[in-house]
Amino acid sequence: MKVNGDLNLNNSSIESLGNLKKVKGDLYLIESSIESLGELEEVQGSLNLYNCQNLKDLGKLKRIDSQLILSDCKNLKTLGKVGWCEDLNLYNCSSLISLENLEEVEATLDLTNCKSLKTLGKLKKCSLIFLYGSGITKKYINKEKSFLLKFCDWKKN
Repeated sequence: MKVNGDLNLNNSSIESLGNLKKVKGDLYLIESSIESLGELEEVQGSLNLYNCQNLKDLGKLKRIDSQLILSDCKNLKTLGKVGWCEDLNLYNCSSLISLENLEEVEATLDLTNCKSLKTLGKLKKCSLIFLYGSGITKKYINKEKSFLLKFCDWKKN
């Protein structure tokens, strides 16, 4: 199943997207009760999951063509199959332990206060990474991801 256009489910009690595989537009689930994105594989626009307290995983999601907002999703532990997005906001995702398959963020990656995250996994490209309050240290970057050092910012915003 796919949706041709934007889908707004903000503040809803929806827990699942069922068999939805693709959204050809933006998907808004701000402060909803969603627990998993299940079968959803692609969003051809932005995906906003701000403050989804019940969100545990991103299901089969692989690609978001624009911005992915996951700030304040405090139960999210991993990004699963997501490999690319334009802009990624993980601000205050305090339980996040892995970026899993994420290889590229075209613009900004905000990891502010992701205190449980200790590595950047497969990340190869990013224009700016906010790391204040995260578990990512300068020592780790220098040793494992030195090519990203010039894009890292540990200052409080």
